[in-house]
Amino acid sequence: MRKISLLGVAGVMLLNAISLCACGGNNSSSVVAETEKVEPLDLTGNWVQSGKEGEKDTYQAGFIKDGVIEIYWITDGGNSHSLYWAGSYDAPTDDSKEYRWESQNDRIKTDSALLSSQDDTKTFSYKDGKISYKMSIQGQESTITLVQTETDYSSFSAPGGHSGRAQDGEQIELKDSGYSFYQSGNTVLVYYAAEIYNPNEKYAIEYPSIVVTVKSDDGKILTTDEATFRGIAAQDTVVYGNYLTYEGEPGTQVDISVKNGKDDYMYQEGSDIIRQDQLAITNVSENINSNTRSYTGEITNNSTVDLDFGGVDIIFKKDGKLVGGYTSPVMEIASGQTLPFEVENYSGFSDYDLYEIYGLQ
Repeated sequence: MRKISLLGVAGVMLLNAISLCACGGNNSSSVVAETEKVEPLDLTGNWVQSGKEGEKDTYQAGFIKDGVIEIYWITDGGNSHSLYWAGSYDAPTDDSKEYRWESQNDRIKTDSALLSSQDDTKTFSYKDGKISYKMSIQGQESTITLVQTETDYSSFSAPGGHSGRAQDGEQIELKDSGYSFYQSGNTVLVYYAAEIYNPNEKYAIEYPSIVVTVKSDDGKILTTDEATFRGIAAQDTVVYGNYLTYEGEPGTQVDISVKNGKDDYMYQEGSDIIRQDQLAITNVSENINSNTRSYTGEITNNSTVDLDFGGVDIIFKKDGKLVGGYTSPVMEIASGQTLPFEVENYSGFSDYDLYEIYGLQ
């Protein structure tokens, strides 16, 4: 009887097991082994030449960000820098411990950088936490190794990852101009002034030109001259005045035009071109003595840029119209510095009823 009872219990257990399996076929709850999500290798961030950061000697550092890698020469303990490489960055798609990509040179950025590599492409390799690449100077090739750092080198690059020169900007515009003739013996002086506007929102323009052509009644060109100055900041207006001289008959007509080259555009942020109103003119006076007129005052550099060369522009007006100008250099003027100036005009030109003085970069 005990054997039968045990067999009966075993039979019930077996039936229950079969029943559970049958039910599981219609409504299973399978157990799936959880796998940890794997992130691809991430090389974005700041990088510096191994063992060199902060040294007085020259070294390289840069950053990887938004599909771009930029590397700079660092000098003077980190106080100065110059672009070496700007190119593409192709991010890894897996968690590989080693990685390599071919970076395409961004010529818009590197062509204007004196110390940049002119290679079309550069191979970058990653292994054991380091990025390495080949560099050649005067035929001598070496390998540069970078390690990650907390120092933010991305601040060296202008907005949008751009630095240096730009392309496809709009030409400067001549908003107003005027001129006057003054003759002294056989010498003819042509005073002129121009109001020049830079319509570009993001680009400063280097070395814009003012072209002045003097003609006779019958259209004959008597003389022509082209003057340039340092630059015009983005969406700024610069008033420029000067004069030219020639020997011969007085002209009756003066054509004034302005222009800039296709390679003269620079990203405003990061450039050293300032707005004209950042050079403040104060304490001005005009001194008249016989045929000589002099203008004195002070010029203050209110920008953050130390200027290697500055100037003062005297602009003449009559009945509200531009009739001429005169430019004199001031030379170096540091950020925040105030310098006295004196501009002398010996010609005797006085056919104006108002003068204005501007700073000029």
